[in-house]
Amino acid sequence: MADPLTLAAVGWGISTAGWIISPVVTKLVNYCASSLGGFDASKKLRDLETFILPRLVVALEALEKSRRHELENLVRELKSALYEVEDILDEAEYCRLEKQVSRWKKDKKRKFAACYEAGPSNQDVCKESSHTIPGPSRITLKELLKNIEKLIDEAEKIVGVARIMENDAHIPNVTSNYIQKPTTALHQNKKTTTSNPPLKVTGRDMHREQLKSMLRAIEHDDTCYSVIGIHGIAGSGKTTLAQYVCKAEKNDTYFDLVMWIHVTQNFSVDTIYREMFEAASENKKPCPAYNSLDVLQIELMGVLHGKRFLLVLDDVWYNEYDHKDQELQQVLSPLEVGKRGSKILLTSRRALPGIGDVSCTPYPLPEMDSEDFFQLFMYYALGGTTIDARDARKLIGKQIAKKLKGSPLLATIVGQRLRTHKDVKYWIEFNAREHLDDVMDFLWWSYQHFDEEVRRCFAYCSIFPRRYKLKRDEIVKLWVIQGFINAPKGEEKEVAAQRYFDDLLSALFLRPLHDHNPDHYPSKYFAMHDLLHDLAKKVAGSECFTIKNGGTEVVPQDVRHLFVEISGEENISKVLELEKLRTLIITRTGLARKLTHVEEFESVFAKLPKLRVLIMEVTCWFQNYEKVIFVPISIGRLKCLRYFSFSVWHMNNVELNLPHTFSHLYHLKVLDVEFRKLTFSSREDTSNLINLQHVITYRKALDFPYIGRLESLQTLKHFTIKKEKGYELYQLKLLNKLRGTLNIYGLENVSSKHDAINAELHEKVYLTKLELIWSRHTGTSAEERYLQLEVLEALHPPMHLQGLVIHNYNGSCYPGWMMRGGSEVPMCLQDLMLVSCTKLASIPKHSVIFSHLHTLRIFACTWDSLPDNMENLELLVELQIDYCNYIRSLPEVLPPSLEKLRVMAGCYRIRSLPILPQSLVYFELSSFHRELIRSCETPGDRNYENIRHIPNKKIKYLHVSYSSCSEGKAFKPFVKLRLGCFTIFLSVVESIYLDCSSF
Repeated sequence: MADPLTLAAVGWGISTAGWIISPVVTKLVNYCASSLGGFDASKKLRDLETFILPRLVVALEALEKSRRHELENLVRELKSALYEVEDILDEAEYCRLEKQVSRWKKDKKRKFAACYEAGPSNQDVCKESSHTIPGPSRITLKELLKNIEKLIDEAEKIVGVARIMENDAHIPNVTSNYIQKPTTALHQNKKTTTSNPPLKVTGRDMHREQLKSMLRAIEHDDTCYSVIGIHGIAGSGKTTLAQYVCKAEKNDTYFDLVMWIHVTQNFSVDTIYREMFEAASENKKPCPAYNSLDVLQIELMGVLHGKRFLLVLDDVWYNEYDHKDQELQQVLSPLEVGKRGSKILLTSRRALPGIGDVSCTPYPLPEMDSEDFFQLFMYYALGGTTIDARDARKLIGKQIAKKLKGSPLLATIVGQRLRTHKDVKYWIEFNAREHLDDVMDFLWWSYQHFDEEVRRCFAYCSIFPRRYKLKRDEIVKLWVIQGFINAPKGEEKEVAAQRYFDDLLSALFLRPLHDHNPDHYPSKYFAMHDLLHDLAKKVAGSECFTIKNGGTEVVPQDVRHLFVEISGEENISKVLELEKLRTLIITRTGLARKLTHVEEFESVFAKLPKLRVLIMEVTCWFQNYEKVIFVPISIGRLKCLRYFSFSVWHMNNVELNLPHTFSHLYHLKVLDVEFRKLTFSSREDTSNLINLQHVITYRKALDFPYIGRLESLQTLKHFTIKKEKGYELYQLKLLNKLRGTLNIYGLENVSSKHDAINAELHEKVYLTKLELIWSRHTGTSAEERYLQLEVLEALHPPMHLQGLVIHNYNGSCYPGWMMRGGSEVPMCLQDLMLVSCTKLASIPKHSVIFSHLHTLRIFACTWDSLPDNMENLELLVELQIDYCNYIRSLPEVLPPSLEKLRVMAGCYRIRSLPILPQSLVYFELSSFHRELIRSCETPGDRNYENIRHIPNKKIKYLHVSYSSCSEGKAFKPFVKLRLGCFTIFLSVVESIYLDCSSF
């Protein structure tokens, strides 16, 4: 076992190295070389980065405790000074941007003034690179540089001591192994690869079968469910085994419902209720907004009533002193309405005696069999390939596997790291390596293989609580904004950051969360294992900190990145004392009734001026909330702000108003506001946000005039055309950096084909998905239909578009770029969806778009039949028909490549099915007609025989279901008919005649 003091020193050293090797050093070198004299910044700082710092860490390990404390203070001073330097350089850049904007306002004849009054472009702002530092800040900068020079000189003196100590054969050079650049074959810092073998479960079949038997055992007491607890040490594979069991049960029919909930150490009851509701409801629909926990509990009981369920509670933290047992018992209270034989399977590090009055049957997870463990390790070490029995790696692999303490976590991570080195010499050197005595040692060894920038990005993730659901795009943007990314010349920083994320993913330092469906890919969320989270916190040191549920922990005064989780009426007063903060993330979980009021805004803006990231997220419901939230004008004080996010869940009718001073945030790159409507107090000044790259809003919420001036925009998911000045379609003309998804609403407000041409959609080469949306009440006259055809003809998308959705198009025919070939039409289109659109009469044989199509979705269209020549869709894999009330039958000939066919609710005129292609592997049918459903389920019937060859079928009869009242006993005086995403309420009478055509 490694000395804890030594490991602490190593962690501190890695943290220090990860911070110093930062873009601020390069920025400072460049500035000093051009603007200041008398300080050899280039040589001093480079010596600090490449020579002095590694020696300092060695000295830290070797020095006695009193001297080590002195050295730690020296490096903290150095870091603090560099932070202050970065703040001054940031101020200089702000002043430059402010002057640039001022000049724009005076110059009315710039090149973009002629472009339909789109206004000045933010593209020009990057062309000037000179820094202008105000006099007082310039003096402060020189003083800081002198102080940095002094600190480096002191560090160099200690380096001399470190050399002597390093030459002492009695001192193990542990830290230098972690910090110094690798030179031997063992330490070659090779890039990771993202071509991972699929996650594998080895040696757990017997345990899965044992648990399966336990899950089917019927208890003899009065409760409808019983509890089984898998427990074992961290990294032993508890969650993996539970996932293995869960996946098997989903493929079986014993349980009506299988739910997976991750509990975490600081869970809230209402959050778990909401997740259970979403997992239990049809189509995994979001949980509605409820004003109290009691109402939510009643609704949850409604979806669980009479069902035999399996509930998996992953990562339950049990401590007999923290009173969490009462909250766990409350979590289980709605489950009493389930069917007898239901089960709860939980995972925890300690054996739980029970939850409330319900005892827990323990299932201790034993160590894996040595041969199974070896097979698991070699699977990851070889990338899933097999090797010859004479290969030396097989023999060496057995020796390495014995050192991994039987930990499946280590088997995967160490194996994954060795996979990038096929050289036997590397394996031999690793096997001979000393000072790898426990789990954390091995994790540190793997961590050391990352580049310095990747290490720092990983450490930053420690700001989030354990098992926090990380969003890839959000994390990448945060890394970029904090200045962690050094991109090669010609490469965008976000592209480099995505590569860093892939490095962490490839090395299994981050893993995808597949929500309730382990087979779903790609995953929306990612997380890190608890032990890796511990490692991240160690290497981050005091830079990152988390306050959980109003915790009383002592927050380091030099913390730069802070995550605050509030579940009650706690305030953020102690946060306001941390004036050095650069990241502040506040989440209100549970039933925290207190909304972030104006006073909290004011205090944050006034006392935390160095913030670069401000995320305020409220994840609860309110009874008496404001209809409009006004952000105070003092937000203009946050001159360093680059990322602003504010969201309140379930506040569907609330508007967020940003003041005119918001336009003074010239550094702002990300604006993320999830409100029903976003408005600006000042319309003209929004073009001042010259660095804005990402605007993330809720549907048509954005009220952002003259957005066409912001040429740096990369994300603008929703754009609404209005007949007001500043909202024209041609505002999109110069936004050629847009990428991802773009939804264009209000196309009925486009007055001419000329306006559509000027949008130049074909120039948006980075777009992958496009939605074109007319109002459903337009296109009724011949003139309107002709204009729609002209507009759609002019809106031909870029060549590399992958997905296209068209809503409410009523033109007389479809445009030429869809029906013909050509070099400028989308050549990679894979997904086409038509919603309430003109009938597509026939599939042309030589159309570039249709010849590459993989998925075709037709929704709520009043067609009497599908298009002719469906066989021309030679690559079509999936066909989906929803709510098409007038289609009477499916074509006799469908594409021979078709694998999935869905005929969903609303296609009520279809009475029979043709012989479907042999290529089909999945068929789904939901209908109101009992005879059709019965025919599809009765052997010998024509419809049954026509679909008999399809291996996976889902046949569902749609019927009227009754909703229970609040007590769960009597019936409410109405019934609910669920049709996909729609719910229709009908009065209860003796008999109900349902005319589906009205839907």
